[in-house]
Amino acid sequence: TVSCPYTKASGSQFPDRLRLLDLCTGSGCIGLTLAAELPQARVVATDISLQALGVAKQNAHKVGVANRVEFKQGDLCSALQGDIFDVIVSNPPYIETAAIPTLSRDVQNEPIGALDGGADGLEFYRRIADGLGQHLAPGGLVAVEIGHGQGQDVMQLFAQAGLIDITLILDLAGKERVVMGKMPKAEGACTFPVSV
Repeated sequence: TVSCPYTKASGSQFPDRLRLLDLCTGSGCIGLTLAAELPQARVVATDISLQALGVAKQNAHKVGVANRVEFKQGDLCSALQGDIFDVIVSNPPYIETAAIPTLSRDVQNEPIGALDGGADGLEFYRRIADGLGQHLAPGGLVAVEIGHGQGQDVMQLFAQAGLIDITLILDLAGKERVVMGKMPKAEGACTFPVSV
């Protein structure tokens, strides 16, 4: 998942406060894990689904981080207004629409909105990349989970959005799993490395 590469990359770089955004939070797995691993983090978790946010809120209480996580309903960044974050993470829907009927029954039982990434599976990555200029702080990090074979396309989207130090991370099975990138820092701003 995103949490392991992120915590290795940023661990002590924001010792006092870390503003973190989890887009498409679903059950809250990524954002809540990061909140638990990074006690200085204040997390905003968004999802379009009220049902998913309800599950995520329950999970935040179970994990003991509910006091540091704010939940907002909205389509990606629509609920954020002008909020700026040090870190943005997401595991958005990334399955190609035409591939959904071919998935296992267990996966097909998931809400379609949690699966369908559009015709090429990249719809949400395009929209996330488009919103980075408004919501990612200079020197900030974005990390997104990706589907099989999407690494180069997502890296290109991030490059087009002006990110630097873009990295493709493989999972333990050697499959493309996470793309990370940094917003160029402002002159004299604090930043952190993207090494993993």
